[in-house]
Amino acid sequence: MDRVEQLIKELRDEHPHVRRDAAEALGFMRDPSAVEPLIPLLKDEEAHVRRDTAGALREIGDPRAVKPLVPLLKDEDVDVRSAAATALGNLGDPRR
Repeated sequence: MDRVEQLIKELRDEHPHVRRDAAEALGFMRDPSAVEPLIPLLKDEEAHVRRDTAGALREIGDPRAVKPLVPLLKDEDVDVRSAAATALGNLGDPRR
């Protein structure tokens, strides 16, 4: 199993900090194969997981993340809303 596959598996871990760290690592790797597995974490019960998942999707820069990120603009957590707005802004930037 390669590193990306291992991190994708960790996205389903029972511990929120493991899910968050896996999402963050996938963002650093910028592997487009991680986009679809990351999207469900945008609905995670933990705000810090949602926030860092939005950041990971921003880093990957794949337009498939646009529609799933939009609902986070109304998230109860201000940091999640901010991360979603930043991600959407970067995904819409043609210079990326």
